[in-house]
Amino acid sequence: MNRNEEYTNLINELEANIPSLESSVVKAKNRRMRKQVIWRSVSTMAAVFALFVLLVNVSAPIAQAVSKVPFIGELAEAVKFSKSLSKAVEKEYVQPVELVETKDGITAEIEYLIADEMQVNVFYRVTSEDYTDLRVYPSAIVEGSYGASGRGGKSDGELLCYMIDFSKETPDSFTLKLNVFESGSESLLKENSLVTFDFDLEINKELMGEAKIYNIDQIVDIGGLTVNIKAIEVYPTHTRVRIDSESGDGIELSKLDFYINTDKGMKFESISLGMVTTKSSKYGTSCYGDSLYFYDAEPTELVITGAVLEGEIDYTRPIVDLTTGECVYLHDWIELVSVERKDNACTISFKVKAAEDCSNYQIFSDSVIYKGYSDSFDERLATDCGDGYFIETLTIYDWPHDKLTLTPFYKYTWTPREEITISLQ
Repeated sequence: MNRNEEYTNLINELEANIPSLESSVVKAKNRRMRKQVIWRSVSTMAAVFALFVLLVNVSAPIAQAVSKVPFIGELAEAVKFSKSLSKAVEKEYVQPVELVETKDGITAEIEYLIADEMQVNVFYRVTSEDYTDLRVYPSAIVEGSYGASGRGGKSDGELLCYMIDFSKETPDSFTLKLNVFESGSESLLKENSLVTFDFDLEINKELMGEAKIYNIDQIVDIGGLTVNIKAIEVYPTHTRVRIDSESGDGIELSKLDFYINTDKGMKFESISLGMVTTKSSKYGTSCYGDSLYFYDAEPTELVITGAVLEGEIDYTRPIVDLTTGECVYLHDWIELVSVERKDNACTISFKVKAAEDCSNYQIFSDSVIYKGYSDSFDERLATDCGDGYFIETLTIYDWPHDKLTLTPFYKYTWTPREEITISLQ
C-alpha cells in the first residue's frame, strides 16, 4: 500500500462520521490510478499532507484513527538515530514523495524527503517476494554533491534513510541510484547486482527552512593545529561548525567534539556517528552537530571538548623485514621496538613520543602492501608508557611475504586541559 492509499483509506474510514469531508474523499479516490512507475509532484503531495495534518489537529475522531496508520510511526522509527531528524518529523518538516518501480520481482519505493539548503535525507524501501535477504547500496548523481552516508536495505520492507550532503547548496533535482544485491554476494560491482533503479528526485525548495547563520571568526589552537572557527550554521536537519584550518605537514582536523549552549539553558552536542565531518578545498571543514532549528533558542556559546587529528606525514614508506626484524626508511622520531612472526601472526611494535594533551595515537595507516599484494592490519593497540611515550603494536594474520611496507599516518585524539569556550554574544 502506498502513502496516498493510506491517506485515502484513513479518510474513507472516517467518511461516515464526517460528511463535510465528502469532496476531499472524492478527490482522494480520483488519485488511486497507479502505474508501474508513479510520480506525484512534491507540491501536490505536500498539499495532501497539509490537509491531513489539519484534519488531525481539528478532529478527535481523526486523531484517534491516525494512531492506526503505520507510516507515521514508521517514519519516526526510521529517524530515531538522529535527534535532529526526529524533531523535524515531529514538526512535520517532511516532503512526501511517491516513486515506485518494479524490476525482476524487486520493488523499490522512494517515500519521503527531509531537505534543507545543504542536506537531503531520502527515505526508501526495497521489497521482494523472490528474495529473502537483500542489500541496497544507494548513490546520488548530481553536480556539487560532497558526501553521503546510509545503510543497506532489507527485503522485509524496512524504511531506510540515505543522507546526501552538499558542498554548495541543495540542487533543484538529482538522480538517486539504488543498486540491489543478494546478501552474501562476493562482489559489489554494478554488473553483479540483481537490479539497479534510477529515480529522478525533485526538491520543493519552497518547503525548505532558511538557515540561521552566526558568524564567529575566532582563531583557536587545537592540538597544535591552528584553526579559524568561521561560523555556526543552523539548518533544520543539522548544525555545522564552519572551520578554516592552517594545516602543517599534512595534518588535518578529522573530527571536532563540541557542544552549543543556548539562552534557554539547552545543550546541543556534536554528532558522534555517521557523517561527522566534511571537507572542501573551497569551503573549508564542516563539523556536524544536533540542530537547534526547531527550538525557541539562540546559541550563546560554542564549547570545544576535543578533536581527532590525522594525515599522511609524507610518502616515504618504511619496509619491515619480518625475517631479520629490521626496518628501513623509518623516521628518526619512531623507534622500532620488536618484530615477531609466530604461526600465522606477524606483530610489530613501535615507540614514539606523545604530544601534549593527547591520547589514542595512530602513526601508521591500516594499509599494508608489498610487491602488488595488499591487506590491512587485523589488530591495533596503543599503550601509554607513562614517561611521555607510547607504544603502538600492529598485528596482521596470514601475511604471505617476508617483508611488508607501511604507510606513515598521524592520528591521535586530543583533549584540552580545559574546555575551549567561545562566546557568541
